[in-house]
Amino acid sequence: MAADVQCPYCGADIEINHDDGYGYTEGTLHQQECGKCEKTFTYNTTISFDYEAFKADCLNGEPHVWKPTTTAPKEWTRMRCEACEEERPLTPEERQQIMAE
Repeated sequence: MAADVQCPYCGADIEINHDDGYGYTEGTLHQQECGKCEKTFTYNTTISFDYEAFKADCLNGEPHVWKPTTTAPKEWTRMRCEACEEERPLTPEERQQIMAE
């Protein structure tokens, strides 16, 4: 596992200790002791979001690409579009096929 930070005193790789949710608040200096040199340092937390875009042709006039959900029991199976994740109930024909599998 990669280190979260390096100790500003000795350069040791440090994993930030988030016991009981400590250290997640942004805009606040948090404190932690280095396990190697035993000096206390402060750190700031920055939370970021990453996004990844996907084509969803069904939202642009093309048909949905329906796939059955993996559900137990099978009776609760629904159809879900693999592009936009919209769901719908099974048709009687789809239900019959799924129950036969």
